[in-house]
Amino acid sequence: MVLFLISFVAAKEENFSAAEEIIKQKISCSELTNEQLEILGDYYMEQMHPGELHEIMDERMGGEGSESLRQVHINMGRTFYCGEGGM
Repeated sequence: MVLFLISFVAAKEENFSAAEEIIKQKISCSELTNEQLEILGDYYMEQMHPGELHEIMDERMGGEGSESLRQVHINMGRTFYCGEGGM
């Protein structure tokens, strides 16, 4: 279980680094994949609700690995990075 948590934290940090790189490069929304939008949405959620609060919110939206949470993160990426309509 501890190894899983360490791997999970490392993956989150890697995703956040990827999100920061997308933002830094100002990649056009038309060039982003849903996976990249999901990473951006997860990053923005962490900025608004850091740490444990983010994890609680993720659980309430379906839990890690769920399609519902994936869609929430994609929508957040579209909203905050691309400036598209509300969630």
